[in-house]
Amino acid sequence: MKKPFYKRWATYLYAFLAIVLLGMILPDAPDGKPAAENIAEAAAEPTAEEKAAAEEQAKKDAEAAARIAEITKKNEAEAAKKAQAKAAEDAKAEEQAAQQTAALSEAYDRLIAESDGVIVSIVAESDYEIVNVRLTDDFAYLPVTLRQQFVDDFGGRIESNTRAQMFEGRGSSDFVYVYFVNSKGEHLAETKHLERGWKVK
Repeated sequence: MKKPFYKRWATYLYAFLAIVLLGMILPDAPDGKPAAENIAEAAAEPTAEEKAAAEEQAKKDAEAAARIAEITKKNEAEAAKKAQAKAAEDAKAEEQAAQQTAALSEAYDRLIAESDGVIVSIVAESDYEIVNVRLTDDFAYLPVTLRQQFVDDFGGRIESNTRAQMFEGRGSSDFVYVYFVNSKGEHLAETKHLERGWKVK
């Protein structure tokens, strides 16, 4: 037997009101997303403290990068300055060496001219530590006293000029070995190494 209409209507009304109340009590998921997604998004979003810490760290990183860039720029400028100074120093040393070589060459030419044809050439080797003085082959026919006097005079002057031009500032302990030879490369005098000086053969 069916319930009267008004009783059924009351049941429907109660059910409708219950649904409305439940809808008001239970909040809807925003944007139609499941609650689990909303919880995950809320957990992933940084807090104000985390944002502030991240901004502070970014500021520190930027300051550190700026300091590194400044130091790098300063080091590069100093390196360029040192390289420029080194290049200028090397150029000055090369110019000085060229001047010394030219002056010594002129001194050798004067000595050759003063020898009246006895000295044919003066050639240095081993960074001017050894100087070979080539004499005319007629030198061997001169008296021993004249030959000894010649090698003592010109040998000393060649040694002095070489040391003055090429070994200035190194000290007097630097030896310059002067050898007198003929056209065949034969030694015409013995060159002393310890006492210095020469003894004709």
